[in-house]
Amino acid sequence: MLLERVASSVIAEDVENALMRLGWDGEDDPLNPRNWAQWRKGVVIGIISAITFFSPLASSMFAPGIPSVMKDFNTTNASLGTFCVSVYILVFFPSEYMIDMIGLCSRSVVVGPVI
Repeated sequence: MLLERVASSVIAEDVENALMRLGWDGEDDPLNPRNWAQWRKGVVIGIISAITFFSPLASSMFAPGIPSVMKDFNTTNASLGTFCVSVYILVFFPSEYMIDMIGLCSRSVVVGPVI
């Protein structure tokens, strides 16, 4: 019982300390995105918008180019062309969502057992 109470208090202190470290140094912290200059906010929004636009555009441009690639490699196998597009989509899809999942998982507070 005593060990459980001590462990729970240590875990609670660790969580509280971790939560205190996450945050801004007041309302006027220059690292807080709410305090950035308008041009900087615009640049960040522009970069995110460009990535969001060009990612699907790349797959839309890749698929119509498959006949040209097949001609360059002297093949007429339609299955090979379909395979190329399928591999592109199958690699593209998980990579985009893995990046999102890594971002979500890295923000969670992990508290391990105290022994």
